[in-house]
Amino acid sequence: MAEEQTPIKREITVSPVDPPKILTVPELKTESALITERAKKDTLLQQNILAEQEQIKPVLQLLQDGDLTIEEALVLLAPRSGEMRTNSDIDALTGLPNRRASEIAMLQQIALALRSGQPLTVGFGDIDHFKIVNDTIGHAGGDAVLRAASEQMRESLRATDIIGRFGGEEFIFLFPNSTEAQVLERLEEVRTSVPEAVKEALIGGIGASLEHPVTLSMGITEIPSSVLRTKARVFDVYTELLRIADARLYEAKGNGRNMIVGSAAKS
Repeated sequence: MAEEQTPIKREITVSPVDPPKILTVPELKTESALITERAKKDTLLQQNILAEQEQIKPVLQLLQDGDLTIEEALVLLAPRSGEMRTNSDIDALTGLPNRRASEIAMLQQIALALRSGQPLTVGFGDIDHFKIVNDTIGHAGGDAVLRAASEQMRESLRATDIIGRFGGEEFIFLFPNSTEAQVLERLEEVRTSVPEAVKEALIGGIGASLEHPVTLSMGITEIPSSVLRTKARVFDVYTELLRIADARLYEAKGNGRNMIVGSAAKS
């Protein structure tokens, strides 16, 4: 006869379930505010991602067209020492394209010029004695000078010309379909009109303490005709144009300022 098995008894312990917490009105308001804040942050993150994608689109196109190598694109997109990372192409103070946007525009124009054979002139402009301006009328006054000068430069140039703020008191100019000789008249108008525009912007205020007019020095260069319609590397041409324009700007500074220096112009 089989031995009778003793049934196994299992005890099941049921933990008490806490009743749902009923939030008070102040707690509900706090929770709602937190949810709203998280939603705002998520929206801002999405906007920043979209803005970043828009910024790099031209660089990706240059890569796709074979005008840049991956290494060159990374150099272009890498933030520079001391430069604030931003998801905007626009300089907040002047409303002009910022440095990265200006550099990308320059690469695009060089690629176009090399393919089409049309000339391209590039220039640097720098407000003279800007440290003295800041020291004399303060940084708020310096900002007013930069805004007034930027507005006047933009008004003096054609809609197809490109001007950007390269950093500090330095600006970059791009003149598609134009030789140095062809842009001199436009740049002369810029150079001679900026002091009066700045003076008018500072009338009746901080500008009274400035002893001398605010002037502009410039250095310009163009893509040599022998390079157009060739297989020259876009980044190499870009680097060389910046080097020459910068050297000519410093030549203008060294020769007394308030002048334009180019291959055929010293005014």
